[in-house]
Amino acid sequence: MTGQLEATLGALWPLRAFGSKRNSMTECFVNGAPHALRSMISAGQAITQLRDLPRWSSVVGRIPVEGEAAIAELRVAWRAVQLGMSVALGPRTDRGRSADVLVSAGEAQLFVEVFVAEPLPKIALDVEVLENRIIPRFTPLSLDLTLGGRFFRAPSDEEVAPLAEAVTALFQAAHSASGLHELLVPGLLELRAARMDSPSHQSFVDRGLIGDFRGIVFNHSPVARLVTAIRGKSQQLPAAGSGMLVMTPPSFLGQPPATEEMVSVLKRVLSGIPHVVALALIGRQLAQPARAERYAMPNGAVLAQEVVEPPVVERVLFIPQGDPGARSPALELARRLMAGPTDR
Repeated sequence: MTGQLEATLGALWPLRAFGSKRNSMTECFVNGAPHALRSMISAGQAITQLRDLPRWSSVVGRIPVEGEAAIAELRVAWRAVQLGMSVALGPRTDRGRSADVLVSAGEAQLFVEVFVAEPLPKIALDVEVLENRIIPRFTPLSLDLTLGGRFFRAPSDEEVAPLAEAVTALFQAAHSASGLHELLVPGLLELRAARMDSPSHQSFVDRGLIGDFRGIVFNHSPVARLVTAIRGKSQQLPAAGSGMLVMTPPSFLGQPPATEEMVSVLKRVLSGIPHVVALALIGRQLAQPARAERYAMPNGAVLAQEVVEPPVVERVLFIPQGDPGARSPALELARRLMAGPTDR
């Protein structure tokens, strides 16, 4: 497998991959957990077993730059091959565009568009970097300081440098002398700091003056981001009603909506894009016990769970277009590919 990757990506492909987005081909280099190694092995199998397909090199060549997005396309293709289906990569659609995978079995065809969302919006990463420029995350710990206060808004580029200087001065003063030290920039930042060994430290905590610092607030609506991606990616699929979306949704920060609620919302979204026969949401999480399961829902959706490596499981939420009894060759192919038979 290593030789195949080096022949396509070059001997330094791991360094290129680490320089961009982490993915399941590089995760195990920094994460020794069994599920990370299993992910690398399964991704490697998909990559090497599909090497004879046209356009394989172009997809694999995107791995160091696009990371998991390119691997996800190959995973779907390999899944189809394992089920005895025929596969093509990068098929043209009837609107002059390209889908990611074409799956066929007999006369039935299914165009698949694959999408992996970033867990958080770019603004979250920007905010983290911005906050760290002003309040370096390890400085309060190194100075034995407890902080309180909040950002009222994100500072402009011109405000960052003077604000960072003022924060540094506050930290130095708080570290040098006991008591509560405050910095107030009206409408921008309220920051309080006190040494942990200060005689009044617990009193400050009890009064809510320190112990809870609130960073820059940004809007994160994972469902809205998912809906936007569904509508955008659906344009890659043919208008004849033979397309499926396979998507890894954004992070729900540990608070996903109820499955039934999610299905209800997304079925309404699908009703507005009738050329998409099904949507499959795929993601990994911890489960105890970790076991393979299939659940059929009254609305036609299916929740399928496979074990990656205990306690990590991969879940697929398969949502068909239309009524629960709807049938078409493309839909049946989509259901077989992503949902399989149901246990109950």
